[in-house]
Amino acid sequence: MCVDGEACLGEACSCIEAIAGDTVLRTDGTVVNYAGAAIVIENGNTFFDLDGVTSIFEGQTHGCAVRDDGSVWCWSDTLTGNTSGQLGNGSTGGVTPAWQAHPVQIDPAAGAGDLTGAMQINGGSSMCYLASTSCAILDDATLWCWGADGGSGDQGFFNDPAQGAHPYATQILAAAGTPLTEVEDVSIGTRHACVLRDGGEVWCLSLIHI
Repeated sequence: MCVDGEACLGEACSCIEAIAGDTVLRTDGTVVNYAGAAIVIENGNTFFDLDGVTSIFEGQTHGCAVRDDGSVWCWSDTLTGNTSGQLGNGSTGGVTPAWQAHPVQIDPAAGAGDLTGAMQINGGSSMCYLASTSCAILDDATLWCWGADGGSGDQGFFNDPAQGAHPYATQILAAAGTPLTEVEDVSIGTRHACVLRDGGEVWCLSLIHI
């Protein structure tokens, strides 16, 4: 039986922990998408369910999740849902199997391997047509993001003058050479992202330039 105000999902009781757009996090730590038929997100191509999930985000053509080991996993919801590096695994474009989650990886320029130590993923805009960027706050209160960047003529969200996709998790800077720290929360909107820092400061950054 569901407790603490949680709602039941399906004929067999599987309680809802969180909802993001058409994506549902169940209390057993698995994730289901209900855009059409109910589809359980898989762990890569293993045919096993992605489990141990603690938080979720649904963006445009993709979704992401934080697992209880601090890793971040993302999946596309279409066969071409990774055009801006939304999976964060170093790939862009091409045909990506839908509903198969892959671990987000660190930009090789900052190290190697999977992104770890994630405490939470961003909230905010869900199915917005520009929601092609995802972020995670790590246990050292730094912010790492991946996906689309519309930087043009200045450094934009990724502190990078180059416009385009960022297919790896990239640390967000407060200024050139200075990481943005003391991050407590992050929310992505249609054309911007805002973070709440320790002490109540709010910082906002542009995701795209028009």
